[in-house]
Amino acid sequence: MKKQFFTIAVSALALTTLFAAEPTLDITGDKAQDVVVAGKTYKFDGAIKDVAGAKVMAFGEKPLAVPGKTLVDESGSIVMEYAIDTKTSKSGARPLVCLRLEGNKQIAFFTFHGNPVIQLRFGNPVFADRNIKLTPKKIHQSAVTWDGKQIKFYLDGKLIYEAKQPLPVKPANIALLTVGPFRDQYFITPTWDNDCFMKRLRVYNTALSAKEIAELK
Repeated sequence: MKKQFFTIAVSALALTTLFAAEPTLDITGDKAQDVVVAGKTYKFDGAIKDVAGAKVMAFGEKPLAVPGKTLVDESGSIVMEYAIDTKTSKSGARPLVCLRLEGNKQIAFFTFHGNPVIQLRFGNPVFADRNIKLTPKKIHQSAVTWDGKQIKFYLDGKLIYEAKQPLPVKPANIALLTVGPFRDQYFITPTWDNDCFMKRLRVYNTALSAKEIAELK
């Protein structure tokens, strides 16, 4: 009986591992690298720093922009590990990562110069208009998920906000995914000092569960 139970438990673990969500984009910030999206290569490059014992890439002067259509779907998740130590400068709002949608709509994590906070934006343009204080020079993890019905926002593995999804995410309306500054006909976010640091960015075309987010390594 014990042997049979062990076999079942191992099989269940194997299935869990087998069907674990795989990221459509996975970038680490410990080195300069080529990022391939939809068959095209993009350079992710910046100063490598040591923050809280981790190798991270400073961004703000060298933005990254890749097409988002193959990365997310009507459901999706964006998970970013980062640290910030924002300095007062001429650059106000600072998009850490931003998925551009139609018009001026976006799914994004923002911070602000001289103010170490994290803000979720989901919509036109601000949905969760709340600034959550962060500890400077500490590695934090922010995650947002959507499934067509609800959005959920996590900080360091804990659910801190959930609400009805304010707008659909349609593949035909997905534009660029950016790390750092970007500009288009609706927004101009100038470059800033290298005081925002990325440890890892993962994007999924499914809405991760709270358990999956908490277990991300």
